[in-house]
Amino acid sequence: MKNTAKVKYLGVAAAALLAVAPVAAPAVSSVALPGQTSVAKAATTSLSGKISVNPDGSEYATVLSDKDATIFANPELTKGTNEYITKGTPVHPTQLYIENGTVKSLSDKDGDWISYGSLVSANTKPRSFTVSSAVSMFNNDKNTTWTETSNGSTQKPGAGAVLKITSIRLTSAGAINQYTGTSNGKTYTVPASQMSYTAPDAALTEDTDVPVSSGTVNAKNATAQVYKDKATTEVVANTTIKNDSNTQVLALVKDPDGNIVAYKIGDGQYVKASDVNVSNAQVTINILPSGTVVYSDYKAARVYSDASVKNGTNQYLSTKYNAWAAMAVSMDANGKPIAYKLGENQWVKASDLSDTESTGDLKVSDLPANTVMNSNYKAATVYSDATTKKDSGSKLSTDFNQWAAFRVAKDKDGNAVAYDLGDNQWVKASDLDTSSDNSSATTSTLPAGTAVFSNYKAAKVYSEPEGKNATGKLATSVNEWAAFRVAKDDNGNVIAYDLGSNQWVKAADLDTVEAKNGTFYANAGTPLYDRNGGQAGSISATGAYKVFALTYINGKQALKLGSDSQWIMAAAGAYYPA
Repeated sequence: MKNTAKVKYLGVAAAALLAVAPVAAPAVSSVALPGQTSVAKAATTSLSGKISVNPDGSEYATVLSDKDATIFANPELTKGTNEYITKGTPVHPTQLYIENGTVKSLSDKDGDWISYGSLVSANTKPRSFTVSSAVSMFNNDKNTTWTETSNGSTQKPGAGAVLKITSIRLTSAGAINQYTGTSNGKTYTVPASQMSYTAPDAALTEDTDVPVSSGTVNAKNATAQVYKDKATTEVVANTTIKNDSNTQVLALVKDPDGNIVAYKIGDGQYVKASDVNVSNAQVTINILPSGTVVYSDYKAARVYSDASVKNGTNQYLSTKYNAWAAMAVSMDANGKPIAYKLGENQWVKASDLSDTESTGDLKVSDLPANTVMNSNYKAATVYSDATTKKDSGSKLSTDFNQWAAFRVAKDKDGNAVAYDLGDNQWVKASDLDTSSDNSSATTSTLPAGTAVFSNYKAAKVYSEPEGKNATGKLATSVNEWAAFRVAKDDNGNVIAYDLGSNQWVKAADLDTVEAKNGTFYANAGTPLYDRNGGQAGSISATGAYKVFALTYINGKQALKLGSDSQWIMAAAGAYYPA
């Protein structure tokens, strides 16, 4: 059986150029993130657990004629009772208990569990059961064949396709060897070996709105394994949670039916819902939007290892910095912030932080997009605060003149005191100016997430869009680059792209489309778009479609399935490269 990949979201590289102007930590520079693809193994879990079956007369079994059947108090058959079902008695099952695709026990309407091996029907054990509440199973292999029951026709719907199971067929030993179910209004039969009970990564969603009642989890047994992926197929080595302490839940992992199949307990850390107990949390945790910043006012606030800030560590925030990236916030029962998460197991009391920067009498405001300041190639001092009192220990590089500016601090009279060149890297206004560089190009901001392709060529990088002052070359190890601005000439023709911090590359040296192959699985009704992002129809039938190219439309990955009016958003389905 072949593992399949989830939808591949190709990584976007920020410009890693030879001429990068570092200033202060974190530096005003670009970082190389090569466009590597990632593959998540599809789950291959067999059907397990309890399922309900129809208790009608057509689905009954008979206790073996040569002996009575022991009644058990649990489906695992570990808790026996002093009761028996007399040999030859008809049993009308209402529930089956399945372990890894094999029926182990079944119960009737009274909840009495007996071993599947105690049964006989027409001289063999019962061969099939109708499922009374449809169960979702997922196709493992893109080559798996589904057979339509009405006419015997076949199709290959692709990996990740969902079949709503309505009945199961068993071998004489109780192993499931075939599923019958529905998809898009039709009924199919599929070999059980080709179906998975756990949805692949691409079919699962994370819900960060965690209710208080599900705020923490602990292991059902002594320990519960922690996994790297939300499909819980790749274990984190030597990492478990225990049953004697509660672990905060950051998100609920749900299948397409809305069932909780796993819990997210950290970055790249998940536990199976079947392995843990949930409990009422004293606190709830909300994931914060990317880019959220809190301020410590340069105080040495204590760091705690838990969201309830009960377990203090011997770590304290550095007094060298004021701004800190916040990933999550814990809230009490009244919705009041308790602490901010600044790193893995690193929580700081909300009372020690602020969501606004303290700047005394200064007023800090955002600058218009694409604001550029000139340093006249001077080694101006970089400060870590808007008041320019905290020397960061770094200076502007004398190799560069132009710098992107994001915020300005003004005094009570409205005079500019300092400019933020990114990540709280402040330079005095007296060390900068806004003199024109005589640029004739018109620049505009591109949608966040836009990328261009260099075809691994060492294209020249310039300090301005006209391509006059070369500052370096693109790395040949990277093809896909994040693009932040576009420059056009007087006729509206694109002449260059800014790959970050005024690092311009001529449009002639870049492509906006990358050739691709493979297949893309999409549902009927999924929108199709033209190259400019206008809707141009939709997928007519659910299935797998050939992929020809990749581009970015309004900052979102899109795959070409045919003409330039047949682009589909990558997030709308599952991409399987050839």
